[in-house]
Amino acid sequence: MNILKFNDPKAVNIALCGGKGASLAKMSQAGFAVPQGFIVTASAYKKFIANANLELNFEYGNLEILEKQSENLRKKLLNLPLPDDLKDEIKENLALLGANKSYSVRSSSTLEDLANSAFAGAHDTFLNQKGIDEITQKIKECFISLWLPRAIAYRHKQGFAQANADMAVVVQEMIFADKAGVSFAINPVNGNFDEILINANYGLGESVVCGEYDVDEYHIDKNSLNLISSVIANKQKSILWGENGTYESEIQPNLANLACLSEDELKQIAQLNIKTSAHYGFVQDIEWAIKDNKLYLLQSRPITTIIPHFTRDESAERYPSVITPLTWDYVDLAFHISLKHSFELMGLPPFNGKWFAMFDNYIYGNQNAVNLYMQTPPLNIKNLEQLAQILPSLKQKFSYAFSLPNSWNINLSNYLLQIGGLKAQNLDNKNEKEIWEFIQNLVDVGTEYFKPNIAISITQFMIYKFFMRFLQMIDESRAASWFDALCTAQTKTSLINNEILSLASQVAQNSELKDIFISRNSRQILSENLLDKFSDFKAKFEKFIDLHGHREVEFDSYIPTWAEAPHIVLDNIKNILNNPAMQHKNKSSEISAKTNKALSEILNAVPKNLQEFTLEFANLVQIYTILDDEEHYQTTRLTPMMRKGIKALGEKLAQKDIIAEPYDLFFAHLQTLEIAVKSGEYESLASEIQSNKTAYLKNKNLTPKWDLSVDEKSEFNPNAKILKGLPASMGVAEGSVCVVRSSDDFANFIPNSILVARTTNPAWTPLFYSAKALITESGGVLSHGAVSAREMKIPAVMAVKSVMQILQNGQKVRVDGKNGIVEILD
Repeated sequence: MNILKFNDPKAVNIALCGGKGASLAKMSQAGFAVPQGFIVTASAYKKFIANANLELNFEYGNLEILEKQSENLRKKLLNLPLPDDLKDEIKENLALLGANKSYSVRSSSTLEDLANSAFAGAHDTFLNQKGIDEITQKIKECFISLWLPRAIAYRHKQGFAQANADMAVVVQEMIFADKAGVSFAINPVNGNFDEILINANYGLGESVVCGEYDVDEYHIDKNSLNLISSVIANKQKSILWGENGTYESEIQPNLANLACLSEDELKQIAQLNIKTSAHYGFVQDIEWAIKDNKLYLLQSRPITTIIPHFTRDESAERYPSVITPLTWDYVDLAFHISLKHSFELMGLPPFNGKWFAMFDNYIYGNQNAVNLYMQTPPLNIKNLEQLAQILPSLKQKFSYAFSLPNSWNINLSNYLLQIGGLKAQNLDNKNEKEIWEFIQNLVDVGTEYFKPNIAISITQFMIYKFFMRFLQMIDESRAASWFDALCTAQTKTSLINNEILSLASQVAQNSELKDIFISRNSRQILSENLLDKFSDFKAKFEKFIDLHGHREVEFDSYIPTWAEAPHIVLDNIKNILNNPAMQHKNKSSEISAKTNKALSEILNAVPKNLQEFTLEFANLVQIYTILDDEEHYQTTRLTPMMRKGIKALGEKLAQKDIIAEPYDLFFAHLQTLEIAVKSGEYESLASEIQSNKTAYLKNKNLTPKWDLSVDEKSEFNPNAKILKGLPASMGVAEGSVCVVRSSDDFANFIPNSILVARTTNPAWTPLFYSAKALITESGGVLSHGAVSAREMKIPAVMAVKSVMQILQNGQKVRVDGKNGIVEILD
């Protein structure tokens, strides 16, 4: 398979045609105005080098030697002839397009468009090439440019094996542009998603792409396509075409200071950029050219690099409290590895940058990255008829979503076996280096297990988003209730909560035991062994802790889990006892009946040709509801193991007076700790721990800024009477506020209060049994708090900014869950 035309279905394969070739084939097959051509495949390149016996051992640390090695390798390849059958096919395809035309000959590496591998300018491109012999020679030179020093060094830097690099070549009709340039579907400089950025110059687009020339810049409103602003450069030079190749040309003085694009041309380019983004389902950076008033699309790539905008919007729910440096270091490592793996699995372009980052011990999300990947709708479907037409392509596009749950469950068994092996290890007689090896093994096990977990979370978000839109297309008035019914499932969290309810019920039925719970605090009950007299309850409680003791109370591994802090479970039981009715227990039969009723109503409302799809999709919603919760539950098994390793290592260092307490090691950074253990030099470690712990304790008592890019002092109004957030659970409730900042406040929660928190996680669910309503500082309609509130049928308003600063314990408020409003009554 030496050559593929742009319209060949196989031409969209990056492994065959490289990133540039596959992109051009996709655009051409989608009907865009792409200059026609063909692709000399990577298979042809492999035939070309088949007998070359390439030596790929390079001296990356010495540029002079690397350049010499590269030069020798390229000279060797330059002497190799192209296979005869390839030369014949090149001749045939050029004859079909027009042997006397001019062509661009562009390298198209198979490693382009992969994670962190733009390869911009790393390989050769030749413009305005004429004649079979000249074009054939340039194809060969593009092959050989795979081994230019800059390309070799770039692959090494990105972690790609040199032997895995292959090269395809694009041969495409040359457009002798009157004007050309690039267009971005968002403004990558300031992160504005409502703005299209266009750069342009006279002549060929190379003067714009190379970044070395003065060019015009236009800012277009994405909604109206009107010009917002422009910077018209004093354009001195452009790139034009000669007999064979290109040259730099002076721009006529009377044109230099004029806008090279008209308003109509700007609208056409903006519309083309919007259409390419809609086609790919992701915002695009395009190269375009205008010749004789016709607009051509030359290239389209996803925009994956954007200025960061760190806020608490995305992170406050996941990471509500301060986090120690060590916990964040290994979470950050695993998260971004998972992000790379998950995006590849989902067919999303790679993200180049930080999704989350820590500032003053609080985690912030890059909101521009979130908008870039999560706000783009997966499908632009307007009605059920259109949905029916695209069902085959829809299932193919999201085929990974059907197979991911099974593959995750298979990998789960291996993960649990590895965790079991680590749990069984005795660290008492191990030295510092051996304990560090245990910690590193744990981090490796956790990182490998976590690889697909971001894909699970994002897929659940996308499925929910599409499912809601699907239900709204069926019946707008019933969509919300249907959605709630089908998103309710017997998750691991609901099963655990039912076990806690069962424990509470057992206490309620024993007056003597109930009196102990009411009259004593939970820590006292345990420290004085007051449960010993109640052997049945004690056995059941201990079994619960044994099964679920790894469940975290806070995200940070520095904070003990239920196994080390079982009093928190007793606090939850006490809160349930304070609710005399205890009517909220979710029986599986009731959940199934509610789900089946909703599904039956949906099936009766959709056309027959969509009923099978509805069943499949509803099942997928249930699967991901359960899977997302199960994934989190299993992830928390890492926390007790990390605490085990840190405690063992910390005890060794505490004995040497390097640290005061074993768990102080959580205030070290992962790299510092590794260097200290391996070298045996602990002075820098001790200093870092002391400094980081002081900062942590200070930041723990501060309310973090919500948006790092703005001054929030002017926005915060402590005297506000009406607070607005996101409506999450319908209903209206009035009551006194009870602010819960952490698990330490569980025991002090007052029954029938309005629960106010930064966010909630599954360990907080028992508080909902005695709460009148919920207000959180973060989260959305699919957050744990929102879902739990709907299940418990209590009003909830999410994402009320600064609510933890504004509301005080005992204040009277009215919570309107339908409209997302909190009214302060006193």
